[in-house]
Amino acid sequence: MLFWEELEQYQNRVLFNKLLELLNLLMASRLWLWILCSMDDI
Repeated sequence: MLFWEELEQYQNRVLFNKLLELLNLLMASRLWLWILCSMDDI
């Protein structure tokens, strides 16, 4: 029983980390797009 609870917590943590990575990638790509657009304006 305890094992299953730990497994569930572990899966939740992995899922959370994946979501964080996805969010970071999204922010980074938006930052790059913004930088490229600013360079075009110059």
